[in-house]
Amino acid sequence: MISGSCLDLIFKKIEMNKFASMATLDALSSDAPPLPLHLSNLLLTPISVNSELPDFEAICEGFELPRERCEEKKRDEDRLPNRIVSGVASGLELGLWKSHSKHCAHELLSAEYIEGIVQSVKELLLSEGDGEGETVCLEIGAGTGLLSEYLRPRLKGFCEVVAVDDFTSAISAVTSVVEMGCEEALNKYKPKLVICSWMPPGRDFSDAIAKCDSVHGYLLLGEADSSTCGDRWATWGVPPEIGCKKCDFEGCGRCDLGIYEDTPKPYAERGFSRSCVDSIQSVQICRFDSNVCRGYSSATLFTRDMAK
Repeated sequence: MISGSCLDLIFKKIEMNKFASMATLDALSSDAPPLPLHLSNLLLTPISVNSELPDFEAICEGFELPRERCEEKKRDEDRLPNRIVSGVASGLELGLWKSHSKHCAHELLSAEYIEGIVQSVKELLLSEGDGEGETVCLEIGAGTGLLSEYLRPRLKGFCEVVAVDDFTSAISAVTSVVEMGCEEALNKYKPKLVICSWMPPGRDFSDAIAKCDSVHGYLLLGEADSSTCGDRWATWGVPPEIGCKKCDFEGCGRCDLGIYEDTPKPYAERGFSRSCVDSIQSVQICRFDSNVCRGYSSATLFTRDMAK
């Protein structure tokens, strides 16, 4: 079987063919006029535990985004990046993308979105019991740290929220983020729950998370089932659509990789099950969402089978 690093490279190349490079998109949206102040305020919420997060409805109305999540198979041409490249994006969409890039935003934070994550954290930790010692919820790849900043006061007294990032990307922290890599943070903090929003493309953190015995579950936020976030196979258990077991196609890529129809999914082999968190993703808004389709980002919870 080909190594995980080779799989990362292969799947990343496949995914990057979906839409143009970020540099191209930034260039195409560079002339977009500044967003009106009332819309900027929906995106650039002051960094304060006392600040009031915008409502999901207000964000959708302000940026003309669909309130209903697209649950059917979503079309690549409806992604905001592809609408920009094809020249059909509205001025509002161009301004929104420009803001996303400037502030390194992958998800738009709303009151309902944060509350959905808070409730999911509480439900998982309560279902697994209190255990011994202090309970830690660890956000890895935290980037700016805004997600943890808003979770921290809402989970105070329930668990400690720690945000870490190795800062190998161009994102800079704007609030409390510990400079630390994934494995080092797992070893130091021994979290019960891990959160990762928009895992880097082609990189899988889930194997390291699963190897941390203290972890009962991990919540992944971002585009699921592709190497846009994490690794299509190692993270999500989705094989490349380029062949099948014992097929007649000479040089079938899937067979060459040693991934067959009956090959166990990596997360299942690690003793985890997967489920969607509808209360979060029903109000999830990401940088790929457009005026014609919302739903390119998902909330996926992986929970350990503690009986094993």
